[in-house]
Amino acid sequence: MLCFPFVKVPAFIGLVFTLFLMLVPCGFVGLLCFMLPPEVPMMPMLLVAGGFFLVLFLPIIAYVLWKSLLILLGAKRIVIDDQSLRVVTQFGPLRSTVKCQLSELGGFRIEDPQGQRYQINFEYSNLWAVQHGGRAVPLLRMFANEIVAQLVEELPHKIEQVTGKSRNPGSRAIQAGDLTAELSAADPFRIQDRNAKPIGSEISVEAEGQDLLINIPALGFRKSTSRISAFVCFGFLFCELFVLAVLVPALLAGKVGGQPAAGWLMVAVFTVVVVGMLLYRVNAAIQCGAVRVRPDSLSFREHALFGKQHQEWKREAIESVRVEVEEYRTSESISFEHFISVKPVSESERQWFSHLAKDDLEWMVASIQKHLDLDAS
Repeated sequence: MLCFPFVKVPAFIGLVFTLFLMLVPCGFVGLLCFMLPPEVPMMPMLLVAGGFFLVLFLPIIAYVLWKSLLILLGAKRIVIDDQSLRVVTQFGPLRSTVKCQLSELGGFRIEDPQGQRYQINFEYSNLWAVQHGGRAVPLLRMFANEIVAQLVEELPHKIEQVTGKSRNPGSRAIQAGDLTAELSAADPFRIQDRNAKPIGSEISVEAEGQDLLINIPALGFRKSTSRISAFVCFGFLFCELFVLAVLVPALLAGKVGGQPAAGWLMVAVFTVVVVGMLLYRVNAAIQCGAVRVRPDSLSFREHALFGKQHQEWKREAIESVRVEVEEYRTSESISFEHFISVKPVSESERQWFSHLAKDDLEWMVASIQKHLDLDAS
């Protein structure tokens, strides 16, 4: 079997959800038929109710059903042309395509899900195409390690062959050696000893005489904001614009019924939330820093919107430098934050560079340990 059966569980959940959405309007229309008195025209009411649910649920049903059937029954094939690498999943007339432009392709990432967090111990992994800017495009999920390893080995050579034969003036030849491969651990508790720069990372490690300088540039809004966060931010901004454009003029004109204080309180709450959210996003976008490793010392520096932090340790006082993880639990979710820890811990116990990805932190720590001749364990 090429694909791990557990991957198909979301498809079954999707089919159950689709069935539920189909039963809801049927049940509502049936309940309406039972509750309406005989003198009320039934057909217009049923048409209105049915049309409402059709418009509301049909796009959701179609999308979930499309995705579920492709996960359950779809066959995958990889297509390479002189412009892009595509993974096409098809079942009958249903089709889904994931595309990565070859001009932006930096290499391939094998994501190993094994580890403590997910209690997984099997020989399956995920395959990602990683662009130069760091964006990862999912190609395969939970396929046998042998298949994934074979693809990582063969795809760069296939891309070199295709682009080398291309007569398209808009394409360029890509050498197999230009496409690197890396291993990433999906488990947040599994910290790797990384000796190569992560694909797409903008962090630079430079030697300055006997010193080692690690520069951490600002991520910018695009890299520091996930799609979900961007969606939430735009939603709140839209609500704030609505409040400022509709509610505030109505309050100023005295056209709002009830207590005006309640309206002004609503305006104030929305404004505070939006301003706080924007400040948080700006802080994440401009946060930057640097690490300087000298033969006899180690110094960290971070700059953010609300100030800067700097700390230095003498070499003889450093016991270890490692990536650590902090787990945050709420009633609704679990999140993890990775950071660099220097032991012995200072009085501030600051979690350094917690805004960076785990792969970047692993590479930074490996570089520091090598330069200071520290034990990686």
